[in-house]
Amino acid sequence: MLISKSTNYLQGSSLGPIARLSTIVFLVVTMLIGLRFGEDSQLAFLARQEFIILLFGLAVGALILTPIKVVMKIPLSISILALLVWMAFSIGWTYNSVATKFIFTRTFPLYFGMLCVSGIVSFSDIKLSMVWFTRIIVVSTFIAAVIFPETRIHINADAFAEGTYPGWHGFFGHKNIMSPVLVLGLLTVYLFDKNTILKYSTMVSIAVLLILSTSATGLSAAILGLSFLVWLKLFRDFDSRSSTLFFVVSIFFGVVILGAVITSLGSIAQAYGKDLTFTGRTDIWSTAITFIGREPFLGYGLNGIFWRGDGGSGPESYEFWGIIGFRISHVHNGILDLILQIGLIGAVLYAGLVLSTLYGGWKIYDDYPDISLWIVSVLFAQIFIGLSESVFLGGWLLLIFLMKVMTMRANLEKNQNSKLSLL
Repeated sequence: MLISKSTNYLQGSSLGPIARLSTIVFLVVTMLIGLRFGEDSQLAFLARQEFIILLFGLAVGALILTPIKVVMKIPLSISILALLVWMAFSIGWTYNSVATKFIFTRTFPLYFGMLCVSGIVSFSDIKLSMVWFTRIIVVSTFIAAVIFPETRIHINADAFAEGTYPGWHGFFGHKNIMSPVLVLGLLTVYLFDKNTILKYSTMVSIAVLLILSTSATGLSAAILGLSFLVWLKLFRDFDSRSSTLFFVVSIFFGVVILGAVITSLGSIAQAYGKDLTFTGRTDIWSTAITFIGREPFLGYGLNGIFWRGDGGSGPESYEFWGIIGFRISHVHNGILDLILQIGLIGAVLYAGLVLSTLYGGWKIYDDYPDISLWIVSVLFAQIFIGLSESVFLGGWLLLIFLMKVMTMRANLEKNQNSKLSLL
């Protein structure tokens, strides 16, 4: 029997100290920028084009310093490439070329950098990077709340007569931008953080921040995400007979709980301080569906609607805002936002990427249980958050690209080991 050394490639470090440090720094900083940390704050310089080019250069530098035998193992994902090509081609039919070019120059260098780095960095360093990413978010949010009072409130004079309402958001531009990131961090440290004291203190801190953010979506996603993670671990650890029974019983109780939620929806919404329009979201969704009906297959282009930067917004944006009565930056629904930007064709490509990532994550459980649980539970939480927030495109794609490449690498190594063990 010939035993492959490929496990060292995934779990250990095949990189030199400079290349390894570069990949870790790239992962941490890229995830911070991609998930809009520092937006509309004193750290807004992080999103400058020069800084993003520097990050891309860091990824390329790490790739150059990587042994060629490792570079040759970087998997090529057709689903990722197809989605990127379709998004890039949207410049040809976008309703706002300035907006599409802006988002293209800001995000695509990070996308390609992530594809390079995620293909060479060890799994242990990916886990380390994601844990440090979470710690930075938590610590900086508390620091911001202490030093800058404006990070503890949200200002929206157009939508609220008082002009402000409570909601911690730290160095993020809005509580609903921060809360999905906190949910990601919660699941990450639970699975990856090996320091018990830091692990549980970080989790408690995240719970406090979610409560103080007053984000109903974030708090609900955290509860559901952790519950699903525990359920998933139990399900995967049972034998086939017990897992089948456990699944059937879970379906029964799930239907009962879902029925209770539907019948008590008004009371639940009231308990969260909401109404059955979900703070006007139903009006936004109905208007979005109308707009989708005009351009169902191609959409309005990547970032081609609701743009407020240089060059101004297009007539479609003003029409949309006029119908709902106030200005928004997205439609508070991941699926509708996806179709509005890249059309039904792009949405199908996106769904293919996510489903293949879920399937790949599911398959690697025997070899990498913590990574498998992380991928499946995080995507589950993201899909839930996507019911009321736009968390599918933008920086969230960086996370999906990372997960996709990880599943491909793990499955390729597994297949290679199986073949070698037969020799």
